[in-house]
Amino acid sequence: MNEDKIPFLVIVVLGVSLFFLFKGCETINQSDNIIDNLTSSLDTNETILEDNNNEDVIVEEDIVEEVLPEFNECDSNNYEFPSFEDTIREGEGCINSEDCILYPPEHYVGTIVIQTGYSEPLLNCCIEDGSCYWGDE
Repeated sequence: MNEDKIPFLVIVVLGVSLFFLFKGCETINQSDNIIDNLTSSLDTNETILEDNNNEDVIVEEDIVEEVLPEFNECDSNNYEFPSFEDTIREGEGCINSEDCILYPPEHYVGTIVIQTGYSEPLLNCCIEDGSCYWGDE
């Protein structure tokens, strides 16, 4: 008689285990969605404030881009800072013309041959302000 109860007991234990397994996966998926929602809201430059009624108020912030002067310190109006994006020098200026060739500014339109250091229009480094500049024509 006890032998008849063992397979039934095993089936019940497996059923309960599967139930909690899928219930746990559902909870994990919900927490992943919460994290994704938080990440995406942080990427949109929004600030969440609490008002007197303890309700969340979302305020959009304007992104202010830094406007460059018309001419750099080397008197060129075609200049920008080198793109050291995702490197340890991110946010820094150039220290030589090689920096400008290896990390050209975002809006530089021209030809660059890294192996020979060739660029057309010629990229130079304005050491005075750390910007890369190139010829007008």
